[in-house]
Amino acid sequence: MDAHLIYTFRPGLWLSASAGYDGCGETTVNRVPSNNSQSNLGWGAGLGLPISRAVGMKFEYIGTRTQVRTGLDSDTFICALSVMW
Repeated sequence: MDAHLIYTFRPGLWLSASAGYDGCGETTVNRVPSNNSQSNLGWGAGLGLPISRAVGMKFEYIGTRTQVRTGLDSDTFICALSVMW
């Protein structure tokens, strides 16, 4: 299950927010169930800024958390430059 919201203030200037949950998964090894329930929660936020008519910047944050005792929790920061011609 996931949800996304994006609001455009004017062309090139936008703000976004996202959240998602994935649950009830299970890993297998050689097609044998490992009997270990998996669930994850993720969210993010982004900002797009126009620099010129052909150049824009994007800043984003993405976070994930596992809902079980083992797994990967992460925080990711992104900065990107877009050039159009």
